[in-house]
Order: sequence, then C-alpha cells, then structure tokens
Amino acid sequence: MIRERTDRNSFDGWTWIEVYVLDARGDATDRRELFVRPGGMRPAPPPAAPRRTPVRRNAPRAAR
Repeated sequence: MIRERTDRNSFDGWTWIEVYVLDARGDATDRRELFVRPGGMRPAPPPAAPRRTPVRRNAPRAAR
C-alpha cells in the first residue's frame, strides 16, 4: 500500500487506497486505486523464498 486517499469521499467504513502491483520478484509493475473496507483487510503473507533448481551434472562416463 502506498497511502490512503483522504481527499476522496466514501461511504462510512470504506476508504480509497493507492497500491502497487508487484511481479514475482517483488518489483512494482503498475499502480492502482482500490475502494476497500479497512476492517476487512489482512496483511499479506511473507513472500515464499525463491526455489532454486538443482544443477544437473552429467554422470561420468564409464571407461571402455
């Protein structure tokens, strides 16, 4: 979340917020405005650690 938009009118219990859209690496790719009820919001879980793909090594060749 970037900030709450206090300059916009809303219904009781609702508010406008500005947020960034994040890609898989956590980089901001877009900016959005959302109309939300803060009482129903929950923190996002921490991002999962990136999975490392195992390095495949060629098996040693048998001597002929």
